[in-house]
Amino acid sequence: MKFLEYTKLSAKQIAKMVRLKQIPIQAPRQAALEGIKYLNPRFGAVLQQYKVPVVYNTSSQGKLAGVPMLAKASAAVEGQITSSSSHWLRSFIANRTSNMLTPVLKEGAVLLGSTKTPEFSLMTTCSPQRKDDPNPSITPARNPFNESKTAGGSSGGAASAVSLGLVPIAPTKSETELISSNAPPIIEPAACAIHVSICVGSIIVPVLHI
Repeated sequence: MKFLEYTKLSAKQIAKMVRLKQIPIQAPRQAALEGIKYLNPRFGAVLQQYKVPVVYNTSSQGKLAGVPMLAKASAAVEGQITSSSSHWLRSFIANRTSNMLTPVLKEGAVLLGSTKTPEFSLMTTCSPQRKDDPNPSITPARNPFNESKTAGGSSGGAASAVSLGLVPIAPTKSETELISSNAPPIIEPAACAIHVSICVGSIIVPVLHI
């Protein structure tokens, strides 16, 4: 599967093609990684690409079987660096996976890495906060429709990644944000990158172990 072909497919279409064995389960992942390799240096949507993708379910029958995705930098993923785009947490490795991500991974989604946010998700842009700090986590996540404009925040990296076709889905909240804020992390980046945003509450996604 070529990257351009992959970008035209929704998560639902990818999972259906995998389930019907029309494409190998690894094909969407390989296409996504190809896109990240060539587009991310220019647009800065992805903060961290995992050395080995995180997969909980290798079956081709899951509702999201083989669907590539990226987590927000503030969302914990067991065994992976969870930096919240901060220089101070650049070596912090999570000891569990966020309850926001676990149900999706159990349905067969393939987690490739994390998307860029402002430090600790505290700004409404993904622009640098300390110009003298070369840490790549605070370089801008650029708007695919106009590179001179912001991709919004705090989930600018997620919005940019989906607009570029790197992944069809990219969660834009962590557990702490689910209980501490409402729309801004989702609505503003979605508006900047021309997306539909969906915000679920703690009744749908239980918030535990905060």
